[in-house]
Amino acid sequence: MNSTKVIGRAFTVLVLGMAIAAFYMGACGGSKGDSGSSASAGSPAPSNYVVYIDNPTANITGSDYSGVLKSAPIISGTPITLDNVTDNRYRKITPDGAKVVYLCDVIWSSGIGTLKVVPINGGTPITLASGVSAYSYSCYEISSDSTKVFYIDGADSLGIGNLKSVAIGGGTPTTISTNATMVNILY
Repeated sequence: MNSTKVIGRAFTVLVLGMAIAAFYMGACGGSKGDSGSSASAGSPAPSNYVVYIDNPTANITGSDYSGVLKSAPIISGTPITLDNVTDNRYRKITPDGAKVVYLCDVIWSSGIGTLKVVPINGGTPITLASGVSAYSYSCYEISSDSTKVFYIDGADSLGIGNLKSVAIGGGTPTTISTNATMVNILY
């Protein structure tokens, strides 16, 4: 192979690599720029914390844990106690990265629990709703603007119940449907 072909192929690979990189930077939110965030409008903001259960004790099914709900800065820092939880089924960080919404105090004979929210960097937990279905990870979702939580309550053994929404800061829930299951939101 002569040197002209080698240089031509190397140039083609370089241009192709740059095009792929440009595509992925655009598809994944681009560079950080001046705002310090790579999240584009409508996509979740990156969280600077990890959320976990400390000193867990498994329940009878071995899939839900009692213990201390904590967050810790990803880079470095001291873990923060968020709440003492019993039978904590699910935990989700809000799309803006500011709060943790979690289902706890699950009563296994009825398959329901209590939905709470707490600031990810610590604060007082707020109860959003009681009687929330604990049948699947899709029993509640957080709106993309981090202002509402949608959940299923009053569910039967198939997980079918009332679809409701409540403000992320608490308040009176709004019933959306009386025959729903599996809440999903696409960001």
